[in-house]
Amino acid sequence: MTDARAPFPHDGRRRRRGFTLVEALIALALLAIGTAALMALQVRLRLVVDDIRHQEQALRLARNELERWRWRPDGPAPSLTWEGPATEFKLDAQSAPWHEPMPPGSLPADGPADGFMADVPPLRAVHLRVHWTDRAGRPRSLTLDSLLPAEDPALSGLLLLPPKVAARLRAMQAPRPASSPPPFHADTRDSRWMTEAVRLAQGAVGLSDPNPRVGCVLVDAQDRVLGQGHTQAAGQAHAEVMALRDAQARGHDPRGATAYVTLEPCAHHGRTPPCCDALIAAGVGRVVVALDDPNPLVAGQGLARMRAAGIVTDVLATDHPAAVEAHELNIGFLTRMRHGRPFVRMKIAASLDGRTALSNGVSQWITGPEARKDGHAWRRRAGAVLTGIGTAREDDPRLDVRDVETARQPQRVLIDSRLELSPSARLLAPPGGLLVYHALAQAGERGAVLAGLGAELVGLADPARGKVDLAAAIHDLGRRQVNELHIEAGYKLNGSLLRTGLVDELLVYLAPTLLGEGRGMVDLGGLTALAQAPRFRLVESLAVGGDLRLRLRPATSA
Repeated sequence: MTDARAPFPHDGRRRRRGFTLVEALIALALLAIGTAALMALQVRLRLVVDDIRHQEQALRLARNELERWRWRPDGPAPSLTWEGPATEFKLDAQSAPWHEPMPPGSLPADGPADGFMADVPPLRAVHLRVHWTDRAGRPRSLTLDSLLPAEDPALSGLLLLPPKVAARLRAMQAPRPASSPPPFHADTRDSRWMTEAVRLAQGAVGLSDPNPRVGCVLVDAQDRVLGQGHTQAAGQAHAEVMALRDAQARGHDPRGATAYVTLEPCAHHGRTPPCCDALIAAGVGRVVVALDDPNPLVAGQGLARMRAAGIVTDVLATDHPAAVEAHELNIGFLTRMRHGRPFVRMKIAASLDGRTALSNGVSQWITGPEARKDGHAWRRRAGAVLTGIGTAREDDPRLDVRDVETARQPQRVLIDSRLELSPSARLLAPPGGLLVYHALAQAGERGAVLAGLGAELVGLADPARGKVDLAAAIHDLGRRQVNELHIEAGYKLNGSLLRTGLVDELLVYLAPTLLGEGRGMVDLGGLTALAQAPRFRLVESLAVGGDLRLRLRPATSA
């Protein structure tokens, strides 16, 4: 008997199991096509990523060269070749004087039109073009147009502004005052009292930052000191006001006196009123300054305002010993005003054969106690002290100021690309704060732990290297009003920092010992020609205890 539930052998409702050969071949073909498309897409994505990375490298190259060219009186070099991590870049440059007429009606309504443009320092237009070849062999290029001050680097803050924006800002500003009086040759009396003012300014080291270190002496016609002082902490009285207060406390009248000031009195309202107004109100008869102030908020306006009030003003020649000393005392402030970044000083302690540690990493102590104390005095000068994660792991430094008196502690800075700092590190302990630059897209849990311990985290990545963009970090410290940056790092970070071209001074302590195999001062990679080696000029050599202290600056610097 036939089962009624059994389907007819040729019933179309019968279900088939598995794939036929044709279906399998079709599936394999589709899979092959998809795989090929995915591989092609991957290649295209790799080309796009490489192109973005190359553009970032080209832009960084152009900006770094622009920073170096800003101070070259002969303008940019016409051509430059730079070997990147994966390709070669060629940079071409053109430079020409630039002048854009002011649009009608753009001058201030209450400002004189005659001679206005003559008071604006000349600019030069710089056209930079970086060429390279991508992975596919296609020629690529990036163009950067910029304006540089032709004569007055103090206006370098307009560096990357479009021309029309720069012109509009100049039109909105009050006309610049007449140029400062020509430097005069100080007599013995002026030299004596300006030297005393410089001595007073040294009392502002470790106190006045981010303000400059300024000293002031008020002297009458009989060569008697009426009052004196130096700049106090930020937001407190400046040197001129301190000297006037001192004169009042002594019962002296400063009218008709001569004020010897190591830096041009300020002419703007910041945390305190303008110092030039205080001198005018006090009836001072003459003001002698050691240095013009490059701060765009001052830049000759203090001297001009005092001259307009009938005060005789004189500026020392730049090669006068007191002017040179005042410049060195404020080299950090002057660098920040002119370049927008701190003066970068790299400290290294090494043996006679250039070793900073034994082969097993032991480095404490190569130099003697006198040299170490001297190193703390240089830390006190700095607004920030920087090290790397390698040194933080091996030495667990504090990076604070000890062994010398100081009114404040510098900001501690750590280069830690992957946020590997231990929560128990002494860098996180008082005194002083900790600023950590990293290269991670997200700080994550490790960042949260460090932030919870009081660290400030800033992500500044160099995509090409996967590490912190050191040049960007240095300029960020300039925006944070750090005048002097003191570096105490290992040989790898030292080499990376030197390659940025932003290290202004080497502070080297040489101990009279030999360590043989060990770690060197810097890692500059594999140089293939002596022309590639950085060269320095000796600024100072001094015996400190049993060690030798050398101060060196790049051979191309002034």
